[in-house]
Amino acid sequence: MKKHSSSSILSRGGTHTVLSNDTAPPQEWRSQGKKLFTFFSLFVLLVTLTGYLLYDGIIWFNNPSKTEYPVRGIDISHYQGAIDWELLKEEKLSFIYIKATEGGDYKDTHFSENWDNAIKSGHYVGAYHFYRPCTDWELQAGNVISTVPKSPQMLPLVLDLEFIGNCKTPRAAEEIRRDIRSLSQRLSEHYGAAPLFYVTEEFYERYLIGHFDDIGLWYRDIFTKPQLKDGRDWLIWQYSNRGHIRGIKGYVDQNVYNGDLGSFKKLLHTAPRLNPSI
Repeated sequence: MKKHSSSSILSRGGTHTVLSNDTAPPQEWRSQGKKLFTFFSLFVLLVTLTGYLLYDGIIWFNNPSKTEYPVRGIDISHYQGAIDWELLKEEKLSFIYIKATEGGDYKDTHFSENWDNAIKSGHYVGAYHFYRPCTDWELQAGNVISTVPKSPQMLPLVLDLEFIGNCKTPRAAEEIRRDIRSLSQRLSEHYGAAPLFYVTEEFYERYLIGHFDDIGLWYRDIFTKPQLKDGRDWLIWQYSNRGHIRGIKGYVDQNVYNGDLGSFKKLLHTAPRLNPSI
């Protein structure tokens, strides 16, 4: 450690020690302190602003190329409120998935309205069901079938499989898989095609990895392009949960399909759309 040098001077009162110029005067310390405080304040402001912009969906981690992923869509529910469908057309979306049901008895209050308007707007449409592991699968199947119509515009039904907003259950993984399998088979028999699975990383790795290899995956990853632990491919990628688009106030989930429009159309298992616009 460097020590301060000193010098001695004689005076009538004796010898006095005087610090050399190597010691910074108090005003220099105050100046350095102000600079550090300013830097720290700007850093905190920058971090706070970045966090706000990410939270509000103004900037995001993912921005899939429209060239690589030309088939784009959204998923909606009553959370989006009243939608301006004329404005939404300007977004030139290919598909819209609409929440229909949840558990054994809940029906989304905007489903019928959103379903009819999405079809009239010329989009490919599909419905999704929020699966609850605490509810009997047969009740859930009945809820879906009584709510979601068979439609010539229909994309495969989707089972939403995630922990977020879901009930906690002590049931074993094999029990959960057995219920999901039974529910999928019942819906497949009714609608004529197997459902897709919307999954989060946590749900997939706990219950589904190594199983249901013949089911198409809709994978949620709002931070980076999906890379599943087992190397499995995905059909649809939800890349943002805080998108802002014309026609919808507030946030909306944004998605891309892993392929071109030609392969996307093969997902349709009934007649072509009545009023194609794309």
